[in-house]
Amino acid sequence: MQQLFSALADPPINPEVPAPSAAPIITPLAVKILAYADDTLVYPHDTQKFHRLQSTITVYMKASSALLNYHKTIATSLSGKPSATRQALLTAHGITAWHGRTFATPLIYLGYPICSNITQRNVAFQKLYDSIRNTIAIYSQRNISISGRVTILNSLIYPKLWHVLRLTTLTKTQLLSLRSLGASFISFLLL
Repeated sequence: MQQLFSALADPPINPEVPAPSAAPIITPLAVKILAYADDTLVYPHDTQKFHRLQSTITVYMKASSALLNYHKTIATSLSGKPSATRQALLTAHGITAWHGRTFATPLIYLGYPICSNITQRNVAFQKLYDSIRNTIAIYSQRNISISGRVTILNSLIYPKLWHVLRLTTLTKTQLLSLRSLGASFISFLLL
């Protein structure tokens, strides 16, 4: 164990070796895969990387006796633009579901709406607004103090909003309407 610590310690200063003139340049790592439990989001950059991914998945499935649910797999482009070439490649590998910017609803990943256009963002907002409004309506029926309402708003209701806002941008008007929902709940106004 001591060897590990000494290897990690600062090396001795050698007066014959000049000190570096600038800090080393650190390049950011590219995100290629995101995974949480059994939900995975993969970003293959090109056809070659897609084939390498498919090969790796096949080896994993053979080694583990696990199966990939291709019927649950949805492909999309980060730009939202459809591509006949990509769709043909995906279909050849059993991936038949596609989502793009021409769809009215956003793609949902781990509760996050992934929006490719304004219509999708507005649909995601309306769903969020309705969810928060309905939750507030339920708690409004109870005789709760202002302090209790603030606690409920901050710990039970607004976390839905904070979750979505990590990846979704809303307009100022949309944010103000959500704020007014919270204010009406705290001030005992009927919705």
